[in-house]
Amino acid sequence: MAEEQPHDTLFKETFSSPANAASHLQAVLPRTIVERVDWSSLTSVSTQFIVKELDTVQADLLLRAKLDGRDAFIHLLFEGQSGEDGMMAFRMLRYLVCIWADYLKQYPKAKRLPAVIPCVLYHGPRPWKAATNVADLVDLEESTRAALGPLLPSLAFQLDDLRALSSEQIEQRMTSAVVRLVLLALRDFKGGSAAGFVRLAGLVREVSETESGPEALATVLCYLFKVADPDPEQVRGFLDEHVGEKGVEAYVTAAEKLTKEAAEKAAEQGRAEGRAEGRAEGLARALLIQLDMKFSPVSEAMVAKVQTASSAQLTSWITRVVAAETLDDVFA
Repeated sequence: MAEEQPHDTLFKETFSSPANAASHLQAVLPRTIVERVDWSSLTSVSTQFIVKELDTVQADLLLRAKLDGRDAFIHLLFEGQSGEDGMMAFRMLRYLVCIWADYLKQYPKAKRLPAVIPCVLYHGPRPWKAATNVADLVDLEESTRAALGPLLPSLAFQLDDLRALSSEQIEQRMTSAVVRLVLLALRDFKGGSAAGFVRLAGLVREVSETESGPEALATVLCYLFKVADPDPEQVRGFLDEHVGEKGVEAYVTAAEKLTKEAAEKAAEQGRAEGRAEGRAEGLARALLIQLDMKFSPVSEAMVAKVQTASSAQLTSWITRVVAAETLDDVFA
């Protein structure tokens, strides 16, 4: 499985919190829908069944809530690896069908399907221009499209295009300070320095003063250090001067988290290398047993050659032993 990207991690760690997700969605969805959702009932649902069914990996969140007192889902997908996906509307349709199919597995006696509100949070390099309704992907003459009318499948998704918004527009959104900071981080931090972060002194201070402020700020700092190239001392000095004790606390937490991640990655790499070494050792032992049985005795020089060979080379030699008449046939 591909390694999770820093922006995917920031998205998941932020919006897996129902409070943060609600704050964001209330600013993005149409007001008439926002007023009908019981936001206190919002909970996160695993999306592993989507991954399993569609054999795909994406950064997304599935949330469940009451809409007019009925079960409903909000599917929030994060997009922006290298640009817009022209088939996003079709992808969202596939996800919707998966959500409904899983719901019917859980409630096989259900007579109706729950509403699913599809949303896409986009932070690609350019403003979104692709279709936001699956109907617009169907290749038809306009006259034929009109003639088909309701027979044409239609599914639109709510697009939140960060690239089409200015920093000021994001800062002025009626969302929590944490959500605004994360959206600005996703929009502006990648490939830069600490300048974008330093510019947000007031917002950073506002985040630090919230109940989960230091933890949320630490998450943003981790993202900053992964996607930009800031001077650590500059960042710490900024936090000390403009945020104070909670800012420094967030910096220390981020540093500890990054150090732990690096250590775990190094350990995993070491385990992988260890597995490779273990495989080579096993192949070497198997080959030496075969050689000893067929061409005994085996010289010390030959033993040394086998023990220092790579797994690929050992595998090649092992396949030759059965038909080989001499040692030269094996190692040719």
